[in-house]
Amino acid sequence: MDSTCLIPTVKHGGGGVMVWGCFAGDTVGDLFKIEGILNQHGYHSILQRHAIPSGLRLVGPSFIFQQDNDPKHTSRLCKGYLTKKESDGVLRQMTWPPQSPDLNPIKMSKPDVVPSEEKKQLPGAVKLPGPAFNLSEIQNIKSELKFVPRADEQ
Repeated sequence: MDSTCLIPTVKHGGGGVMVWGCFAGDTVGDLFKIEGILNQHGYHSILQRHAIPSGLRLVGPSFIFQQDNDPKHTSRLCKGYLTKKESDGVLRQMTWPPQSPDLNPIKMSKPDVVPSEEKKQLPGAVKLPGPAFNLSEIQNIKSELKFVPRADEQ
């Protein structure tokens, strides 16, 4: 078998990792691994420990904070916290229209460079169900997550 024709993949999903991260321009802020289901209290903690400090470090006071209308984001707890930070001059909140398409810049930062109809199909190749993952990208993410402290370690 010719190894140049092989692409490592993760079959059957292989599990998942949920992280919270941010960036400004070409600079990245904190990357935080989320354990379990994220609720409004966990998100509030992320705002306090990662989002606001990263925004101040990357941009400075009055940075523009963008998030969608996820129920965690619009909870009374989180909205109140962000409104207080806005009135203190720490940040400015970007208004996100209801029922708007997902314009998440992180999801749009890695476009598929080669259109699917132009991808070369190898003889005898079978498309596996589910999304394809580049193994080296997953290994890079895993190695970066080793350095991210868990919420109970901070």
